[in-house]
Amino acid sequence: MGQNLTVHLDETTATKAKVLAARRSTSVSKLVAGQIERLVAEEDVYEHAQQTALAQLERGFHLGGGPMPRCMTDERVSVDTNILVYSYDADAGSKHETANSVLADLWRSRTGTLSAQVLQEFYVTVTRKLPEPLARRVAREIIGTYQAWSLHRPGVDEVIAASELEERHRLSFWDALVVVSAQRLNARTLLTEDLQNGRRFGDLVAVNPFGPS
Repeated sequence: MGQNLTVHLDETTATKAKVLAARRSTSVSKLVAGQIERLVAEEDVYEHAQQTALAQLERGFHLGGGPMPRCMTDERVSVDTNILVYSYDADAGSKHETANSVLADLWRSRTGTLSAQVLQEFYVTVTRKLPEPLARRVAREIIGTYQAWSLHRPGVDEVIAASELEERHRLSFWDALVVVSAQRLNARTLLTEDLQNGRRFGDLVAVNPFGPS
């Protein structure tokens, strides 16, 4: 059974809403209801993913200790592959504790961002490159939770931009592509072990969580 809600709009917004509803062959009430339902559904998806991810982080996995400052703010933070790997590898000692805590903070603050490239590298690393590889099914479950984060999928423009960045800053191409994705996501911090701590790329700063504070 539906429940009625009263929404107050200024005259200009109300007029535009009527025009928009007409273009979509619906009513303003149904248009507003649809938007609210979408927002509630997105919130449900995030909360479910967050609960699953925090449980996985708390549990940790014994990956054999394979291959972040606590700077949590309300600004977006992008994470590199090594941060994800350490956060789930219970055999990585202090690096696991640091990365695990950082990832949990990002989930709670909803400021975490990722590149699809990082998820791909994470999958290959934890299922093939560590002393005790993770089962592919478990890796897929972990990766699936990050659908709730803001993600960037590099395209042709990003490949070209990464090539230019690689040449200009003498980075590896793959590191440059991670930087470009973080920039596209409007992140202000890139948590990574692969770049010099404090190195800047415009408004983006690389932070090594395991270096001197």
